[in-house]
Amino acid sequence: MNKFLVGNILREVKNGRLNCSNAKNEQASGDMKNMTYVKKIRRGKDVYPYAAAQNQKKAMKNFVASQGFDIAFVKSASSTEAVSEGNPYKNYDEDIMGFMNAKAIKLTKEEFDELDEKERKGFNKKGKTYEKNITKKRRANLMMSPLQAIKHTKITQEFSTRETDSTPLLYTKEVYSAHMSSGLILDITQVGHFKANDNETGYRDYAIDEIEPLSVELDENDTFELTRDEKLSRINITLDALRIMNSKTTMTNNLEDLSAKFIILAEYKIGNAIFNNIFEDGELKIDYLKQAIDENDIYRISKIYIGCRDQYFKQDDKFLKEVLEYNFGKDDRIVIGEVKGIVDKYKEYLSETL
Repeated sequence: MNKFLVGNILREVKNGRLNCSNAKNEQASGDMKNMTYVKKIRRGKDVYPYAAAQNQKKAMKNFVASQGFDIAFVKSASSTEAVSEGNPYKNYDEDIMGFMNAKAIKLTKEEFDELDEKERKGFNKKGKTYEKNITKKRRANLMMSPLQAIKHTKITQEFSTRETDSTPLLYTKEVYSAHMSSGLILDITQVGHFKANDNETGYRDYAIDEIEPLSVELDENDTFELTRDEKLSRINITLDALRIMNSKTTMTNNLEDLSAKFIILAEYKIGNAIFNNIFEDGELKIDYLKQAIDENDIYRISKIYIGCRDQYFKQDDKFLKEVLEYNFGKDDRIVIGEVKGIVDKYKEYLSETL
């Protein structure tokens, strides 16, 4: 049975700039050399700052690496290409976040002629050379939406100066204050599950000749896995990284606590982002959330775990945690608590069911 962890996280930004843009993207005119912008999208006249999923995953990798997990080395193959290690059995990020290495071997006719019949398999003649596609790619087990403000947000320009040996250098940066939400889906079934074959057109983690150095055995489907404890460890550190969100981007003079102030997590048989749009116009849409839960209850596997920081996020003259307890406190499908405690409760459930 496929199992997907579906969730949503709400974070608080007091005076920040999580993910920068540039003058070209902003279609800025004039001399903007000393102006830095934040990423944002627009709906009519409304503006919603955001941090891309890639930005969030970079912050997660920083945290995971600090906890001793292996992170893939990425080599620049050219000014437009980057090549990852391609070893998800070893590297946390390539397992959880996927990778793609689009590569080919090119041989001269003389080099090709020296190969035996088995080694020539997969090569095609291209002009004066022989080429073989050796692309490897793995789907991301962790899928995320951008971290986006849940209502129209005023972008403020912060004027600053930098001392020099003569006239101070003037510069301006965009900042904002917002509650920001992001959705996530983690494909639990595929964490630590790897495929090896010589079909370069589909998804594969390894070529067959890469397996021997790993000291693993392939099953009848040419797949192999991490141990249960190793899988559990990778999922647990992913949950910690999502909760903590230890970003270093643009934090030097706009330091923020981006740890989750609200989180909802539940396992489902389908990988549908049912909690993605539960925040809108600056509030949690209670009836929308209730319907999302009820409509998908047939696919639900676990209880629904909801954590919220005390005295956080006023809605209807109550703090959000009080609103949650009032609306869901008697629903035996739902567990409500503080953020870390709720994540730990899900970890306990996962430890029993993985």
